Amino acid sequence: MGFSGIFVIFLAFGFQHLQVVDQGNYLTIRFGKLPLPFCSRKLIYKNIIKVEIGRTLLLDGWGIHHSIRGGWVWNIWGRDCVVVYCEKEILRIGTDDPAMLCTFLETKIGQN
Repeated sequence: MGFSGIFVIFLAFGFQHLQVVDQGNYLTIRFGKLPLPFCSRKLIYKNIIKVEIGRTLLLDGWGIHHSIRGGWVWNIWGRDCVVVYCEKEILRIGTDDPAMLCTFLETKIGQN
């Protein structure tokens, strides 16, 4: 197995976990587990306009990419998500508990 095969296996293992973590003033979204997370994104709470529970389309698929409806999709499986409307973009964060994540984000943006 060459380098490219090892690289593909590394990527496959890295995309098995999507972590959404509160960091105080911002939310971190990242694939992978510590100590080797990759593809991370910082979402500052004061830049969020509103949040709502949503569903991704089958065409949206999984991973990190632009949605055909606009905005970014961060998802590993399933179609449940929280749609985050920011000042300059829309972000769909896949989750197995969209109600909890949506409620949490509403409390954080309500503090700003």
